[in-house]
Amino acid sequence: MIRGTEIILGLFRRNFVRNVASLASGTALSQVLIITTAPILSRLYDPNVFGILGIYTASVGILAAVSSWRYELAIVLPKEDRDAVNVMMVALFILGLMTSLTGLTIAVGGNTITAWLDVPELYSWLWWIPVSLILIGSYQILGYWSTRRQYFRQLSVTRILRSIGLISTQTSVGALGAGVGGLISGNIVGQAIACKVLGLQIWRKDGRLIRRSMNVSRMHSLAHQYADFPKFQGGQSLLNAFSQNMPLILMAYFFDPAVVGFYVMADRVLRLPINLISQSVRQVFYQRVSEIYNSGLDVYSFFKKSIYSLIAIGAIPFGLIMVFGPCLFEGVLGAPWRTSGYYSQWLAIWLFGGFINPPAMIVLTIMRKLKLLFLFELLYICAKFVAIFVGGSSDTPMLSIALYSLVGGVFNVILIFSAVINLKIQPDLNTRK
Repeated sequence: MIRGTEIILGLFRRNFVRNVASLASGTALSQVLIITTAPILSRLYDPNVFGILGIYTASVGILAAVSSWRYELAIVLPKEDRDAVNVMMVALFILGLMTSLTGLTIAVGGNTITAWLDVPELYSWLWWIPVSLILIGSYQILGYWSTRRQYFRQLSVTRILRSIGLISTQTSVGALGAGVGGLISGNIVGQAIACKVLGLQIWRKDGRLIRRSMNVSRMHSLAHQYADFPKFQGGQSLLNAFSQNMPLILMAYFFDPAVVGFYVMADRVLRLPINLISQSVRQVFYQRVSEIYNSGLDVYSFFKKSIYSLIAIGAIPFGLIMVFGPCLFEGVLGAPWRTSGYYSQWLAIWLFGGFINPPAMIVLTIMRKLKLLFLFELLYICAKFVAIFVGGSSDTPMLSIALYSLVGGVFNVILIFSAVINLKIQPDLNTRK
């Protein structure tokens, strides 16, 4: 315990944790705003409506994972800012193509999709998926540019504004009895506000650099230089997004939307500690490890301290959910949501692993172990599919969630140990002279 405290205090004296704290403060406030409105939303919308929202957000989440073919990850890597600008332009160009393709797919197969899921009321909202996609994709790209330029305060502010736009729309429209339209429109408004504000801030600071750096031939060259990202990281990210959103899609197929709604609420509440720290760690750790690698310093020690710190931070909140989940959900959200509390007890196992694994994922990415990550995610999604299918075939939602969560927890541990092993067998990444 003392050793863990020393690690945390030591990290706070470094730029890494100062940057994490900058992002986490904005993320914390934004998530607190969302969570504090949960008792209101749980009384304005029933589980069935949350289930339809879950199907919508799951569809967007899968598409957003490859909306720019993962070229946004490469924005932080070039040594020259002008090259980073052209990588960003490549990512934005591909995002436009993917958004257009998504709209065409909905036009051709929208009815088939809603019929397969047996949720006809979803059809009219499918047309908003391209809008959400281009907003989320643009924010991801701008976010990695901000990470490169260390605009962490600006990112923090936009996360707060996104949550304010989301909750104000969902509560006000929900009070008018809008149903699923209130939840989905809230998501879109929040995304639009965050994207616009961050884009304007970047243009104000870097507009001249961006205008002077854009070059079509250089974009083409850099697209080839970082082709490993769409080739391997793109497939891996798609599998990862599909595995994360698969419960919603499969539950919508096997069970009614209310079951999906209970799952959505449990997942939404449990992601507070994850979004508080992990998203900030992911962006800052990626930038910091790149610096350490280029400077020839010890990556393994930094990786190990980061993992230990995340374990120490997450143990208490996730432990409380595992023990008191049903009582907490019923007391805060109302008696109809006790089922979400039972779901949360199992989900906490998987999400705790997801809370501590970002450093492992990033280290393996920087080490270009993209084939390994792709294989890992392929096996992961197969195992999760089997877990959900077993519960769905027996018409038992709880069995599906329990098996799914246990599989997720085991694979997260495997991922972390894979990063440790690769760091130890590749010493030139640890201390490059």
